[in-house]
Amino acid sequence: GQEEKLRQVKGFETWRNLPPAKITLKPAERQRIIQAQVLRLGFALFGSKAESVQRLADPKFFRKLQEPMLIYGGGASMSGSVKPTRLPAELKRKGAFEVRDDLPAIRLKGVIFGRATEDEFDAAKQTLRSVRRTLESLGISFVEDDAGLLRKPGLHPEEVREVLETSKLNRWDAFLFFRSSSMSPFNADKFYERAKYECLRSSGASGQHIANQWFDLSKSNVWRVNVRSFSFALDIAAFGLLAKLGHTPWALSAEKWVKPSHDADPFRPAVVGYDVCHLPDKKVRNKRHHVAAGIRVESRDESEPMILSRVSFQTERVHAETVPAKNLRRLIPADFARGKLVIVHRDGEFPLQELKALEEYHAELQAEDPETAFVLVECVKWAGGSPRLYDGNDSARSGTMFAYNEKEVLLSSSKDLVQGTANPINVRLAKVFGSVPESFALEDFAWVQSVYDLSYLHHGSPIRRPRLPITTHFADRLAYVLASAGEDGAAWDRELAEVSAGNQQFWL
Repeated sequence: GQEEKLRQVKGFETWRNLPPAKITLKPAERQRIIQAQVLRLGFALFGSKAESVQRLADPKFFRKLQEPMLIYGGGASMSGSVKPTRLPAELKRKGAFEVRDDLPAIRLKGVIFGRATEDEFDAAKQTLRSVRRTLESLGISFVEDDAGLLRKPGLHPEEVREVLETSKLNRWDAFLFFRSSSMSPFNADKFYERAKYECLRSSGASGQHIANQWFDLSKSNVWRVNVRSFSFALDIAAFGLLAKLGHTPWALSAEKWVKPSHDADPFRPAVVGYDVCHLPDKKVRNKRHHVAAGIRVESRDESEPMILSRVSFQTERVHAETVPAKNLRRLIPADFARGKLVIVHRDGEFPLQELKALEEYHAELQAEDPETAFVLVECVKWAGGSPRLYDGNDSARSGTMFAYNEKEVLLSSSKDLVQGTANPINVRLAKVFGSVPESFALEDFAWVQSVYDLSYLHHGSPIRRPRLPITTHFADRLAYVLASAGEDGAAWDRELAEVSAGNQQFWL
């Protein structure tokens, strides 16, 4: 969409593309500029008494968080410190954490839109075959059906509904959508939104709906049979589709949140994050929709409470940035929170009304089960001008934190940077309601560890992990997907109400 708008600007064709390395600063260069600027300003203000920049490296302020532990097939585990490319290989070798046995065998179909070239058509056919093979190796059963690839040369988004209706798929099946290079970026966005919307509309019992995966064949450096990274990209797409079908590629251990060598009984942790997004109406100018979206992460098995594997969600229409008490109770259901240590990640600061509402809600739940506790954590994304953390002349390693005090830290969670300097997030302990379990390492920044650990649970991106926890990262994405899907910017909350009952991660 942005590229389409830029193309309408006079002289766009003569603009020169600048590589990212030209418009980002390496850590050493950023430090040099800061030192020079501070020295210049200091001299201007204080003359010869000005001091140069000193490097703060006191161990009492800095620490490296423990690496997350990922759990997958057969109880196998992997440290987050392992090279990310190892995870897809391990999943193929030992299997996913959980493949549900309550779902029937599925059918997998695909369609390519626009006037596709033969190379694009070959890539789409190979993708369809490869995704099926990978899903079968992970334990997904298929109905013996013709998995042929449809070709639709038209470029109208309404064709998506026609294709789905003629395919006669059930709500537990899956569909692959391919964009050919003949489709403009504007049309591609429309097709993508329509594909999500129509598949979500297929929801039935327990919110189960047709899973879908979008492939942009115009990216010839990825989606071509003879490209080196093609098979790797196919595996990543298959793992994402597995999560969209309602299964769990890998889980996360919460053992890092426990005090070392503590013999107390394990507690029952759960995490919920929410964000409020403000999105423009598609038909009414200057009108905005305010959507509160929440992502919940918990254990599927009460016998293993420290293994977090179940991801669910909730969306609520609100009137402004503050989420009312009734909506907060739906974002954090009583059955989800009662008797557990609930860590609440808020994108941005908690408004006073939300703090009061959460305190009152906690008091009610604690009266029913005294073990209920809320730990409220603010995750603030820093923008330009934010402080940076360094490791010598390089960016600080992922998981490095700087503690302002016992309730506020600066966390470097960015991973696998190609260029530029890692941009940290500000993490603050806002409030604690109730008595946290004795074994929970509250004073040892377990609440920060939860933020870092949950950035490793992105089932759609095992390689390029986000710097934010999925609780807030997905909340923002979820609100955008749903608000974009409706024809008038509001249809999703009328037609898609049942989707929140399920746990398919359609936003991946």
